[in-house]
Parts: sequence; structure tokens; C-alpha cells
Amino acid sequence: MLLTNTKLDFLATLIIIPVMIIAQRAFLGKKLSSKIAAFWWMAVPISTVIMIFLSYFYDSSNYILNKVDSMLSGRLALGHLAFEKYDVHLLGRIIVEHSFAGVKGQKLSNGGGALPSTYFYIDSSYIRMLILWGFLAFIIVISCLTFIAIRSTVRRTYILSAIILVSSLSFMCEPHIIQIIYNPFLLALLSNSYFSSIDVKENKNAEC
Repeated sequence: MLLTNTKLDFLATLIIIPVMIIAQRAFLGKKLSSKIAAFWWMAVPISTVIMIFLSYFYDSSNYILNKVDSMLSGRLALGHLAFEKYDVHLLGRIIVEHSFAGVKGQKLSNGGGALPSTYFYIDSSYIRMLILWGFLAFIIVISCLTFIAIRSTVRRTYILSAIILVSSLSFMCEPHIIQIIYNPFLLALLSNSYFSSIDVKENKNAEC
């Protein structure tokens, strides 16, 4: 955290430890852990609504929203700007972004530490899907991730719902929701759960 200032990755690393402990205990039939893990499938829909709502209604004069925006490195302001500049279409649309990537990005970043006024990039996966890819693609991807988490919960394996829970934090602030090298878990749509075949009946009566 001190070396890279990667607040999101640092937070996700801290969160994944208790989440995986609870997931393991839920898989072994611990009642309290199972009750907690049973709600994890809601992570993507809830984080989607939160990020879109906060970005759409962001107001720099609002103290609370301004503080949240600061913690998210200006992502609410950029998301709000995206909604101001572009309408949401069913099949998406072309948008113009100015980021730090490539040669143009190098020129853009020469101004110093603060973001230049011409900088514009939609970091949030949820807002990026909605505006750039369109409402249809947005619904499909959100539905797929939610289905994977629900299936993991119904099968009582919990591991994929735990992973998607932690990943949903990243989706709020990073644009990598369908990039396989960052998020290979959409491939779980095509897989069977290995853990569902493991006999854990002897642990089902264990108490928390």
C-alpha cells in the first residue's frame, strides 16, 4: 500500500481473508457461516446500483459525496461526467476518452501530479458497460455474474460466490470486468463444480 498506493487492491486483499474463511466454513456446513454466505450472490447487483447511483447523482458541493469521490480517486466525478456527456443506448456507442495510455497519454501526464482538465476515462466497469457497450450487454454481463454466484450458493460450494463478492469491489472502480486475464470467472458459466461432488455429509451437523 505504501509503495504503490493501490488502495483497492490493498482493501481486496484484506477482505478476501475473512471471506474465504467464511466460505470454507460454510462449505463444511457451519450454520452461521452458511447463513452469511447465502447472501453473497447479491454483491454484483448491489455494487452495480451503488456505483451508478452515486455517479449519476454526484455533486461536488455535497460534502459526503465529495469525500467518497476522494476515496475513490475521482471516479464518481468521472462517472458523473460520462452521464452528462453521453446517453445510454441499447447497443452502446462510441465515446472519446483521454487517458494516460499510449503516446498521447504520456503527453497528457507531463503536467504533474494532478489530473489535467482534459483527462477523461471511465474506470468503473459498471458505468463503462452501461455507456460504452450499451444496456443490453450491461444486463447480460451482470446477469451472468449473478447467476454464477447463485449457482455456487445453491450447490453450497460458496467459493465462486465468495470470489465474485470480492471482485465486485474491483468492478466498481476498475474497467476489467470481461478481460480474461483480470477476471477469468465468467468462464465458470461453462464449468461444473468439482466441489459439489465431494461428500461433506459428516460435517453437516457441525455447529458454528
